[in-house]
Amino acid sequence: MKDEKRPLFILDRDGVGVSARDENDAPVSRETLLAVAAGAETAAGRNIAVPFGAPAALDAVAQRCGCHILRFLDEDDAAGSDAAALIGECVWARDALFLTVRILDLMVAEGKTLAQLTAALPAFALHKRVIGVPGGSDRTAALLESLRRQGRTKKGAGVRLVRPEGQVLLTPSDRGSRLRITAEAADSETAQELCGEVEEMISKF
Repeated sequence: MKDEKRPLFILDRDGVGVSARDENDAPVSRETLLAVAAGAETAAGRNIAVPFGAPAALDAVAQRCGCHILRFLDEDDAAGSDAAALIGECVWARDALFLTVRILDLMVAEGKTLAQLTAALPAFALHKRVIGVPGGSDRTAALLESLRRQGRTKKGAGVRLVRPEGQVLLTPSDRGSRLRITAEAADSETAQELCGEVEEMISKF
């Protein structure tokens, strides 16, 4: 009897990052796994809380079910507020092991493969790049603050730029001397173009 193909989950040492290879050996990113879990939660009529940098595609997943998404910077971001309880319930959104177990549970409950679960998601692609900012951390902080003052983002650890063709998330590195660019669009080519456009904008700052 031929062995049944099974997905492979790869957890990072930090306990946050996780990726997978589905039954067809296709790569599945953490962002896609998050979208699968978010879709299941919102399909059940539950609002969810996800990290600030989670893909914007999750908003579309929630909206089609009439649910809402709360985005938080860290677990202390909503301490003492009504949102704290929601963040506490969505451990899968910030813990690799809980997310993996949630996906496996969905596969069993719905009788579907990982490939089938991801195929049901709205199309989205990410392109990531890390660039150095001349002037170091002070220059990086000034750039992010300038974009916030222009009303082009919500307050937070990073800056989210909304464009007609997609969104771009800018976040500083731990030391602040480099900038992470994460572009999200309906396809990888557009995401890559968005990433390049924002990098060019930053170079002129």
